[in-house]
Amino acid sequence: MLNYKEIEILNSLIKGEKCSFRAISEKYGISDRAARYYIDNIDYILKILGYKITEKDRNIIFLETDQDFSKIFEILKKAQKLSVDDRVNILKLILFFDEKGLNITKISEELQISRTTIKKDMKLLSEELGKDGIKLNYKNNIGYKPEGNNGEILIKQIELIEEILELSKGKDDFKIVKTQILNYFYKYIKEENIENTKEFIVEVEKVMELNINGESYNKIFSYMLILLNFDGKYGNSQDSVSKKFLAHTDEYEKIKEILENILKATVKQEMLIEMTDLITGITINSFENNSFEDWINEELIIKKMISKVSKIVKTDLTRDEILYNGLLYHIKPAMYRIKNNIQITNSVFKELILAKDPVLNVVNEGIKEIEELFGVKFPEDEIALIGFHIKASIERNTSEKTKKVILICGLGYGSSKVLEQSLKENYDLDIVDVLPYYLIEDTLPNYKNIDLILSTVDLKHKYGDVPVVKINPLLKEDDFVKLSKYGIKKGNRKISMKKLMKIIKNNTTMENSDKLIEELKQELENSIVDDLSDAGTILREILNKENVRFAEKVQDWKEAITKSGNILVENKVVKSGYVEEMIKLVKKHGAYIVIEEGIAIPHAGISENVLKTGVSLLIVKEKVFFPSGRGANIFLSFATINKNDHLNILNDLFELITKYNFIEEISKISKYEELEKYFRKEFVC
Repeated sequence: MLNYKEIEILNSLIKGEKCSFRAISEKYGISDRAARYYIDNIDYILKILGYKITEKDRNIIFLETDQDFSKIFEILKKAQKLSVDDRVNILKLILFFDEKGLNITKISEELQISRTTIKKDMKLLSEELGKDGIKLNYKNNIGYKPEGNNGEILIKQIELIEEILELSKGKDDFKIVKTQILNYFYKYIKEENIENTKEFIVEVEKVMELNINGESYNKIFSYMLILLNFDGKYGNSQDSVSKKFLAHTDEYEKIKEILENILKATVKQEMLIEMTDLITGITINSFENNSFEDWINEELIIKKMISKVSKIVKTDLTRDEILYNGLLYHIKPAMYRIKNNIQITNSVFKELILAKDPVLNVVNEGIKEIEELFGVKFPEDEIALIGFHIKASIERNTSEKTKKVILICGLGYGSSKVLEQSLKENYDLDIVDVLPYYLIEDTLPNYKNIDLILSTVDLKHKYGDVPVVKINPLLKEDDFVKLSKYGIKKGNRKISMKKLMKIIKNNTTMENSDKLIEELKQELENSIVDDLSDAGTILREILNKENVRFAEKVQDWKEAITKSGNILVENKVVKSGYVEEMIKLVKKHGAYIVIEEGIAIPHAGISENVLKTGVSLLIVKEKVFFPSGRGANIFLSFATINKNDHLNILNDLFELITKYNFIEEISKISKYEELEKYFRKEFVC
């Protein structure tokens, strides 16, 4: 439909008047973009009804007036305002398909509807999507975007496409009433892809002897249209990686040939895999029993199965990420093998069958819903393979044995030791070794029987079946959640060394307290917290007026490191070459020195450029950002002559950050006296 402003513009054009985008925007107090949107709407109506659309000559807009316009005004009289459902559908189109997100001010201007009305519609939409676990999150300067399970979001996208494709099949006068919805639809969905999808389905049916019809046709068509239209948006998730086996199938090759013939272009493997996965689902049971949604959102069926198995074995396996991933990489390939009569052979799985392991009965119960849904029967070999995953999960989640862990850090030695200590304080772990990132390719293969790899950086490769978990250099709540998924639960509360020594001192005479402390540390390594040294002690002692600076702003991260490094040079802590080393390390390894948003710890290795142990503190009012996007306005640079000093400084700093709100408090400080006041307030000096 057209709003009253668009009808006024159309009337003027029919009378033979000429106008410009600027004249329209000035007359109605709208932006040039909105003016162009009005003309696009008018053109859409004219095109549907068989009229010649507006012509543009150097931004002057006019219309051929030797046409009979009586029909258009009859239809426009029938047009009504956008209903709530219409507005919600437009909001869905923007949320689900616009990469920029939904901006309330922008959509309010485009639809000529108040922000209050849009906000009410957003509330309704938020409640509707919330039922499926989808949240509408607002991001500054971008707008609203949906967040939640990718499968659930995809299903909502498919349902929306289905609904609007039905609208587009309506009569001309009905389509005009829905003009604005269809305008947004064709803004995101190319018409040529609708035709390509139709042709693809016809060819697939012919080549692969399929019959795609009935209640699933529209869903299949809509999903294929999404895949074709948003090439590259889908196929990058973990669920998609689990389907890569399809790239080696006959179905994949046939689909590749059909699609590339239609599109006259090379098609990305990710999209071909998703298409092949969809066609595989059709060949298994034609998506009867309303199984389409379960096929494309397999996370749901796998989690249901794990939940059912958990109840049977009376052990909670629902948070076991290893089990979920194992089943994710097995269920669909298993159904493909069943359909194509392919058998698996593995002596380990055969042992479960020969031993009549009770876990097989558990799997038979857990797999029933999937069998009924897709009309398949899992043979005993496939049951045994699933049983292998479940048996391992039960052992992981009931065993009390200490997990063997390799810790990989992108930071230096000191930071790694601090993280190692933090892990030991929170968990009963056997940290077999702490490796720097650059050594893992040569060193990691030498370690056997490792349960888990913990890393503060992204690793490029997999290392056998050993799971890799990325954690923060300073442990956060989301790290605890991640680790719990791998059966690693927080250990019992640790004993405070300070309190323990106080009790011993009050009840005995100590001849050698240092020796006692060392022996207690060795014997009670994983059960004790070494809190004898007060937080902030080292930094309080070595920070002074000579090595603390303040700045309003710096040009970039290099200037910040240079300024803080030069303080070390001025105080004869390092030579100028040390500052260059700090910058080179960031260029080589990235923003690893930003240990927490807001604070960076520039430093280099122990070398001839270090004259003595020392620190410098630069506090910048405006945060600067590194290439990775991480930012800092506090730069605590340091240099040490030995590893003990290095570790002590980092221990001190990390404790200040985690326990004393160091970053937030220090960011407010603009002169040295305020820094002294902070230390006096937080600690007994």
